Amino acid sequence: MEILLALLLVFGGLWAWRARDRRRRQLATEAVETPLFLPEGGHSLADLFWELGATPLALELLIRRDLLPRDGERGDQARLALRDDLEAFGGWDGLVEDLRDTLIELEEEARAARLHRNLPHLALPEQRLLPGQTADAPPIAIDHGRDPDWMGWLEAVFSGRLDQTIGRWWQGRHLRSARRELDRRLTELAHAVAASVSAEELGRRLHGMVTARQLERDRLEVLEREHAARSSPWALAVEALLRSARERADHDLHQAERSAMRLMDDLHRHLRSGRPEQAGWLLYVNRRLLQDIPGTTLPVALEMVDRAAATLQQRVAEQQGMPREGGR
Repeated sequence: MEILLALLLVFGGLWAWRARDRRRRQLATEAVETPLFLPEGGHSLADLFWELGATPLALELLIRRDLLPRDGERGDQARLALRDDLEAFGGWDGLVEDLRDTLIELEEEARAARLHRNLPHLALPEQRLLPGQTADAPPIAIDHGRDPDWMGWLEAVFSGRLDQTIGRWWQGRHLRSARRELDRRLTELAHAVAASVSAEELGRRLHGMVTARQLERDRLEVLEREHAARSSPWALAVEALLRSARERADHDLHQAERSAMRLMDDLHRHLRSGRPEQAGWLLYVNRRLLQDIPGTTLPVALEMVDRAAATLQQRVAEQQGMPREGGR
């Protein structure tokens, strides 16, 4: 009987300890991942750690600034300190920039923190949006614009809206012209890449972008394992930060692997189907692939696309800024 009671006490104590440990880890995770909602969007301590490069020095800086909760704390004090810092530096961008500068002042090695977040991305837009246009913006009919309806013009004369109707038609003509110019420049870019960069070289560059993501994920895995053997008053919060960063790196790596395969397939498909402007668009939004290629006209071709895209963006803004007929 005494042995049974002793076992019950042991297992009961073990269960209580595990329950307390789960609760403390849950509090730490909530403290670092719960976002503060700001005018520019929600941001958390995990976001801040990621922006600072997810390095050991970044952890030390967050601890020095009292931005990490101690084990067992709810994290209210740390979130309050983060909110105060955000207000002091005028928002998220100001705080991130100040902390990056502080990292550099703490140690010369911390310059690598800027590089960790500047790893190249592959962009594979599902649909080609106009420069400056968001996915939820009202569509603008550029490809299928026609001359104004003459009965509509006649109605505009009698209703006093003729100037506005002519203005919209004139803007539409300029918009279509700007779109054609952008397509022409994108086509030139696709042809310049085809003449300057072999498929093998493009594949090597894509592989290099994926490898950079792999190295980042591996680095964070090592950092996570090293921290697991250490103890500190902030151990659980640090564990939650490192886990969040490693999960983001995992996601980025898988996304890069999928995007690299899709990008090559989409480029070949657009070129085979006679749509070089679409191939040029994919190359343009992934212009990091085209950096540091000596002896080519690619910088000029990219600059021409920049100019055409800026012109089109201006035309879109003019079109969207015009009042609708009838004041609607």
